[in-house]
Amino acid sequence: MTRLQECRVDGGKRINSLSVSLNIDIFFAILPSIQGQLLQPPPLPRILLTFIYLPISTHSHLLPTMKFTLIATISILSTLASGMTVLDISRRGPVIRPSFGKMVWEGGPFTEPMNAIGVYRGAKTAVVLLGFILPACTGHCTISFSDAIFAAGSRKLQLFTTGRYPSRWDDWDHRPYRDVHKGTFLVPVTGLGPAIAEEDFGLTFQCSSNITNRGFEVVPVGGTDYVPWDITRGGLSITCS
Repeated sequence: MTRLQECRVDGGKRINSLSVSLNIDIFFAILPSIQGQLLQPPPLPRILLTFIYLPISTHSHLLPTMKFTLIATISILSTLASGMTVLDISRRGPVIRPSFGKMVWEGGPFTEPMNAIGVYRGAKTAVVLLGFILPACTGHCTISFSDAIFAAGSRKLQLFTTGRYPSRWDDWDHRPYRDVHKGTFLVPVTGLGPAIAEEDFGLTFQCSSNITNRGFEVVPVGGTDYVPWDITRGGLSITCS
């Protein structure tokens, strides 16, 4: 169910906010249809547990008064409070985002490449194929993950290199082979902020002095896992320093 909620702000002026109440399975079912509607979030404060942002940048200072709900019991406690050791894979240079992103569902349906993607494991499984075009760099490249739309279930992502650059036509039975396990990320419970690198098997590597194409596959972990993101402003990225 999606309902439109009216808010009165700024001396009684009315604006509309979108209050979202969706089952997570339904969210992933409609993800392809909403991928073009993910708008730029306001700078501060960030809105928690929101996957459709309000187009009211002129009133961004009023957004904390608005309430957003999502049917999925997602705590807003900080992941860092667990005391888990955080590997130092912080960004150290300009952010390079994927040039290609595509969800691949076990058993279908076939989906086109898009910006709004995510790993999913529930009634079915979906993995993500990503393609990066890396500029020439003489330093070290670092892979990191941050700012998912939300996270539920195990909130974990395994990252693998692929045998070739992904293609629009890839599906579950015809996709690049899964090659080297590079690491495992734990996404914060809110989705926002950097993910913890629980395993690092080469998240930092020597960059190439030539422009290179690199393919990756992102895989869900555990019996239930739901992590969507918008590749234009979050998710997996690479920096060179």
